[in-house]
Amino acid sequence: MKQIFKLTVATVLMLSCSSEKHNDSNFNIPDIFKTNYDKMKVTDLKFKYGDIVEFNFENKTIKSIIVDVKKDEMGNWIGLCFIKDGNLFGRKIPDGISGNCIELLDLTYLNERGFTDYKITSNEKLNFNKIGIGSNNSELNEKDVYRDYKKGIKERQKKEASCDEKFRNLNPVNECYLSLDQIRY
Repeated sequence: MKQIFKLTVATVLMLSCSSEKHNDSNFNIPDIFKTNYDKMKVTDLKFKYGDIVEFNFENKTIKSIIVDVKKDEMGNWIGLCFIKDGNLFGRKIPDGISGNCIELLDLTYLNERGFTDYKITSNEKLNFNKIGIGSNNSELNEKDVYRDYKKGIKERQKKEASCDEKFRNLNPVNECYLSLDQIRY
């Protein structure tokens, strides 16, 4: 009797964890992963969602796109997703028991006061129903942003595990590149 009860509870829990699919995307973004876009009004922000921001480090130009903002007692934190060769730093993680993966973006949040040597080159119109946040770091200065970028490149040189392998592996490689086109309108 206890086994049947445990199986019933486990089944109900797994079914209730499935996420709603968006009609305009192959993304299944549960609310817990969504950005703060439309959740908070930040009127004193000097950046816009979708701004392409370039930094220069060691004679190398690093591109990123602003996809989120957070606010706390230290001020505004700007959510940057790095761009390499037109692709975004992302990750794919298992979505419940469906055997599919959710595609999320990896962000570095830079405190607004930490922006010192950058330029905004353009702005992309983004579909925030397609954007979910995977991992994130918070940094106070651009030097640490560059460290995050280099670490992200290194992680994406590893072979990503398939969605099926991610269910069976304790330390799967989730990091990958996602197309910028996936989050554009």
